[in-house]
Amino acid sequence: MRRAGGALFEPPRYATFVLCRVCGYVAQCPHCDLSLTYHLAGRMLRCHTCGHAEPEPARCPSCGSPHVRYFGAGTQRVEEALARTFPGIRVIRMDVDTTRAKGAHEVLLGRFRSGEADVLLGTQMIAKGLDFPNVTLVASSPPTRCSACPTSAPPSGRSSCS
Repeated sequence: MRRAGGALFEPPRYATFVLCRVCGYVAQCPHCDLSLTYHLAGRMLRCHTCGHAEPEPARCPSCGSPHVRYFGAGTQRVEEALARTFPGIRVIRMDVDTTRAKGAHEVLLGRFRSGEADVLLGTQMIAKGLDFPNVTLVASSPPTRCSACPTSAPPSGRSSCS
């Protein structure tokens, strides 16, 4: 049986950044001044630099508007889209949220290798050094960072967007 799989996506999140559609507020870490990313698990905003976490806002903290939206696609959102688009597809997601436990990498890769999933979806941790003879497709998404909503600063201090 041939399997198509192995998608690479940038960080393990549901949304790249949170934005108020009324005033333009972007949720930022109070310690690092970098944008917070939304993680569906726990419905939390998290800083990928210092670990700061806070609950998702129901209203904009700046203007009080209920028009707070989540932008960008992380592994969690892609997993949902795959399930909607291909009902019955079996997905193993590998990212920082699913590999926290000791030995989790090996367990998840073993499950994929044994055919328990059709797609291995992950962050850069699945980009190198893996060999699955039955995989017929590998896809990669470009980074979704920009100067208006950095989730990390490049060494030069300038945006990685062009």
